[in-house]
Amino acid sequence: MSVVFFFFARPDAVLEECRRVLRPKGRLAVHTTSPELRGTPAAPEPVATRGHFYTDEELRGLATRAHLVGVAVAHERGGQLLTAVRG
Repeated sequence: MSVVFFFFARPDAVLEECRRVLRPKGRLAVHTTSPELRGTPAAPEPVATRGHFYTDEELRGLATRAHLVGVAVAHERGGQLLTAVRG
């Protein structure tokens, strides 16, 4: 999933559904925009006010609560890559 995670009203439900459809040991990758890019050309207004920015810890928490395992967040130049596995 790339960039769209920013716009989901219920990211917890999205990750739970991702887990449901992944086969055992299936991998998930979510790329999104970090809070530091709010208001920049990467996340300009009014788009920035219509989406949700997550800290790395918030992303990890969402994935963990969705019962995904091996959760990691890589953060580089304002991009965040959440990776996880269905246990």
